Amino acid sequence: GRPVMTTLTLRNADRLQHVAVSRLTVFTAGRVHAILYPFQSWLVKEVAGASDSDGYVDAGRLGLVLSAADGRWRAAVRDYADLLTAARRAAGSIAFTPWRLRHNHFFPAPLERLQEATDPQPDDYRKLAQMWLRRRDYALSVAQQRTYGDGLNLSTRIWRLEQGGMQTIRTTIAQGMAERTNAWDLARRLEGQLNADQDWPKWSEDRLRKMDAKQRLASKEGLWRNASDRDKANPDVTGTLSPPGGISYNALRLARNEIQAANHAVTSDIAQHFPGIVGRNVVLSPAHPASDICDNAVAENPHPKNSTFLPLHTNCLCTWGEVLMPAKDFAKQAGAWGRGEGDFLDGYASWLGQRSFAPFPSVLGAGEALQLLDMMKTWLDGDIDAAAAVLGL
Repeated sequence: GRPVMTTLTLRNADRLQHVAVSRLTVFTAGRVHAILYPFQSWLVKEVAGASDSDGYVDAGRLGLVLSAADGRWRAAVRDYADLLTAARRAAGSIAFTPWRLRHNHFFPAPLERLQEATDPQPDDYRKLAQMWLRRRDYALSVAQQRTYGDGLNLSTRIWRLEQGGMQTIRTTIAQGMAERTNAWDLARRLEGQLNADQDWPKWSEDRLRKMDAKQRLASKEGLWRNASDRDKANPDVTGTLSPPGGISYNALRLARNEIQAANHAVTSDIAQHFPGIVGRNVVLSPAHPASDICDNAVAENPHPKNSTFLPLHTNCLCTWGEVLMPAKDFAKQAGAWGRGEGDFLDGYASWLGQRSFAPFPSVLGAGEALQLLDMMKTWLDGDIDAAAAVLGL
């Protein structure tokens, strides 16, 4: 049956945010294979059929296949880019729930500047949610432009996936023509280079919908975190899914890194502007394989609230654990601010675009603002239809 939804609290918000982002990543991995596999299946079939009477590749027929492959591959990468955009947006929206819990914890009752007090309007909460959505989108846009150690940003990496993938296909086909390879052997070689698996979408859905926490922990099927895991996997013996590799693995790795980076970008933006957060701890992922730079970051906890260095490396799954101000200290400073004394909440007010604060109700309004309240729940309770809707599938 469907996993039981865990109650979200101030204490478990960071941990469950990590769980929600992890499940978003698993589901997205399945959809990446769903996008790449049809192209791979078509290419393998066409190349295997492009043979002469002796079964060797026919250069003329392969040329036609290669010409058609270019457009089909570009279309597949466009679909992949659209999926990645939706997944990054969902990862950013997941950060709304922990922030809402903290906001309501520190603002159990409305608070506003006495000299600027106004009568609350019916759509104040909707406007507040829309303001946060604009903040989320800004944080995501900044993250999209960030560069890695090699100087490449997200757009360039997607472009390289498209160009590099097609170049790999062209080179392999050209080599096959030059060597007059058996058409079926060439098709299998291309299949291995793409390495998309038609079973991954079903695997990802089953892992989210049919397994409880203990079953997920016990099952390693379909999970590979590094090259060593892939080398050790043997589908013929274990009966598990084919290990990722080649072009499909590059696409999966990029998606996983960007989902993590998107969530970190939004949580970091919140941490910098929410006055109840006074520091940040790096929390190792349960899947942390060995001691590395992440352990050094943990040893230096707590970090300043404006720290933004996660993820620390490719495939880094570590998370932030926010350090909160004692509630009594917050209440004292917030009360003084409400009386016009000091600037304690000025930065937060500027970030949200308003001078008053109130607890978030259970309903914020229609459309995406309402969906924000359920974004973490969508990924925590295994609702596959809701998950697909979030990603526009």
